[in-house]
Amino acid sequence: RAELVDAVQRIIDGNVRRVTEKTIKRHLYDPGMPDPDLVVRTSGEYRISNFLLWELAYSEL
Repeated sequence: RAELVDAVQRIIDGNVRRVTEKTIKRHLYDPGMPDPDLVVRTSGEYRISNFLLWELAYSEL
């Protein structure tokens, strides 16, 4: 969650007029990292526990 809040704050501070998904992606901690296709939880849980919230939106869990 902190990463998303920080990204939004940087967008606000930068006086960005139009916010898109690409704008948000550019302001994340590691904007060059591709979104993962697959996430393996070794504990057997089916939740992401606030891990990479933006990047895992369309990943298989």
